[in-house]
Amino acid sequence: MAHLGPTDRDAVVLRFFEGKSMAEVGTTLGLEERAAQKRVNRALEKLRKLFTKRGVTLTVAAIAGAVAANSVQAAPAGLAVTVTTAAAKRRF
Repeated sequence: MAHLGPTDRDAVVLRFFEGKSMAEVGTTLGLEERAAQKRVNRALEKLRKLFTKRGVTLTVAAIAGAVAANSVQAAPAGLAVTVTTAAAKRRF
């Protein structure tokens, strides 16, 4: 996740760590729902390429599933507030 840019990382955090719908991700990031979907997919593809470079072959769906399944235990307290605040500041 640290290798993603701030907007891509925020999109993934909002979608998987906070469980937001694509419409909610879009609203928070100042994007339309379709653009938010593309942003999340692009971020997952970047993660897939990073894993591939390290010798781990995974599909985007597998990465999304792993992130979603492990996000609740991995998200530190206060992360949602930090991401939402940062995303809102970049939007304006």
